[in-house]
Amino acid sequence: LSELEQIMSEIEGVDHFHEMRVRRMGPHLLVDLHIEVDSMMSISAAHQVAERVRLSILEKVSAVNEVLVYVDDEIYATGRTDWSDGYEQRMGLELNLVDSFDDLFGDHRGREPTLILAVDKPNIVADLVGRLRAEMDGEALITRSLPHFCEIGSLRAGKSAALEHLAGSMGIDRGEVVAFGDGSGDAGMLRWAGVGIAMSGGHPEAKAAADRLLEGPPGAAVGALLMDFLENGEFG
Repeated sequence: LSELEQIMSEIEGVDHFHEMRVRRMGPHLLVDLHIEVDSMMSISAAHQVAERVRLSILEKVSAVNEVLVYVDDEIYATGRTDWSDGYEQRMGLELNLVDSFDDLFGDHRGREPTLILAVDKPNIVADLVGRLRAEMDGEALITRSLPHFCEIGSLRAGKSAALEHLAGSMGIDRGEVVAFGDGSGDAGMLRWAGVGIAMSGGHPEAKAAADRLLEGPPGAAVGALLMDFLENGEFG
């Protein structure tokens, strides 16, 4: 427990933790604990803190390697782990097991993956993202929505494409679009929008793509800025 408490004390965003329980299952340790974060923090940011907790413990106590493949709204994997089971439950989708991804996407199958998600330690994922972007430039969209995620998708996918489609369908000019983001996967969207705004504590790629940075807790800061827009008559 003392090792886990030391790990927890070093994680940014965790104000307090309690009810820590550790039990053994075969060669593995199962850890359960409750964390407290800033009450002004957005739900998304709080989830990211929780994920940092999970990753920090796994990185320093054991190891996790995951690869999931999406086909439309179906998810495929070559095996199950505690993490994939939890992901399946959170997403509300059934995880389908296959012996090999080649069995899914061979020439005779006529199918293509919608998204490939690789999950590993942040340092490993950072290296993977860099190598894939160099090797697949112009062939696939490589994003990293969380430190331990590497997403490989179609060039026609991504938040910028979705935002462009939505704006076009509603007759909204690109110059009238304001986009907010804080992750590397938001960078394209922030560049596309008339005004791209990134959180000051966001990913370097998001901040580099933005027209301006926003200080403060994400939820409260965005809300305050939107109120300023309204009060100044900047929304038509």
